[in-house]
Amino acid sequence: MSTPRTPEICELFVEHAQLSEQHHLQLKTERALCDEVIARNFLTATPAALMPALNKVVRTFGVEDVARDTLLVEPKPDGGYRLHSKLSGGGVVVIYRNAAGVPFHLAPIKDGYENLPPEVFGLDSVKDSARRVYVAESEIKAIMCHQIGLQAISVQGVDAFSGEHYPRLLEALRSVGARELVIVYDNADYLSLKLPDGRANPKCKSDPKKTFKPELRAYELALRLQHDGMQVGHVRLKDEWRVDGEADIDGVIASGKATEDELRAHLEAPLDHEAFLNALPPEGKKRALRRFGNNAMGRTPDGVYHYRSYPIDIFVDKVHDKKNGRQANVRCEWNRRPVHEARVYVDRDDVRLTFANKVGKKVGQQDKEQTRAAAVQVQAVLVEAVAALKEKRDEEKKEQLERRLARREAANTVSAFGSSFIIRDSGISKLVKTESDEEIEVEISNFLLDIKRQETIDDGKESTRIYVADLIRGDQRTEIEIPAK
Repeated sequence: MSTPRTPEICELFVEHAQLSEQHHLQLKTERALCDEVIARNFLTATPAALMPALNKVVRTFGVEDVARDTLLVEPKPDGGYRLHSKLSGGGVVVIYRNAAGVPFHLAPIKDGYENLPPEVFGLDSVKDSARRVYVAESEIKAIMCHQIGLQAISVQGVDAFSGEHYPRLLEALRSVGARELVIVYDNADYLSLKLPDGRANPKCKSDPKKTFKPELRAYELALRLQHDGMQVGHVRLKDEWRVDGEADIDGVIASGKATEDELRAHLEAPLDHEAFLNALPPEGKKRALRRFGNNAMGRTPDGVYHYRSYPIDIFVDKVHDKKNGRQANVRCEWNRRPVHEARVYVDRDDVRLTFANKVGKKVGQQDKEQTRAAAVQVQAVLVEAVAALKEKRDEEKKEQLERRLARREAANTVSAFGSSFIIRDSGISKLVKTESDEEIEVEISNFLLDIKRQETIDDGKESTRIYVADLIRGDQRTEIEIPAK
């Protein structure tokens, strides 16, 4: 939830809210964060720490405005108000700031609000759009990147922007001018039953479908962002940095597996798509290739208006202007196998949605999340196709007009008295060469035109005879014949 007044209210709230000494010490010892980043980014989620700040903003702005413009309060049955349940759970909450550094949102780590879209954390860290921006899995991992001198945002978990909310992430990145991104998600051991010390591996998954989820989501996000004009790379944290079967950005420093300089050097050497897949265990690479097919290796089939819109190949061609709208042939492929093909009224929302849902069901099968994501993707591509096809038609019309005008002008260019003239309805111009040997038009008024239409000439075509009298040369007269257009 965000309105024009939200930053103003949240800024006052953060100014008067508190972080307990216990939580400050916990973040410092367990997460290896320094005092400065702790004070800037965290608050204690208890009524004792936050209610004085809430009472202050309610007295300043009124409870109705605070409830409408923020997620700080919840109404009570008796008509009063209380601190929102997300802010009173006893842990810590993270302060989200906009690009200007002003607070606009508060949320527990990796936890959003029900029925509300996720927010992007860390936009205030992007000061130089020419530098890389790292995409981390949670707020605290992005904060560790800030601590070691890197620009970073977080996505509230690997699933937060994987489907219908992806445009929000893209809009946020474009708002700060980000051009080069590096995705850094956790590296977990999903396959080993036991850890090297003999303990049970808490990250081991009995269901193969649940393995390598962060890696697959990272790859999916990378190709979607690349399709939308971003330069995207990957970083896979080292296997030897794992603690209890998992390596993450903040855990690497807190556990002493690496120093801040070592972590930064590793993050500053990103992999391209193919190298990232090759860095995965064989089972992970196999899952990626099976799920994403040839897109995973960067192969692009030839086609008219082919959109490499991950993970489905979509072809749009043969546009026809019909009474009910612009119709086009649309073909979708999954792993280079045909999925669905039909003639679609691409500029009609209802028809596009029906087509997209059919493709989504065939691609996602029983996976509802994948079905929805595929349908959203196809819908977006068809909207893009409408704009691209219209742009091409407009360019073709413009080129036809320019060719027609050029032919007309060529037909009206004549020679007389050793010079070239361009004759138009509005008058006559003389072509004159400049010192740089360029030809320019100079309007002249010292000519008399006597234009007569001839019904026929020897070849049977209509033409115009133009009689030009040169006033400077006296009564000298010449006759020029212009073929009909």
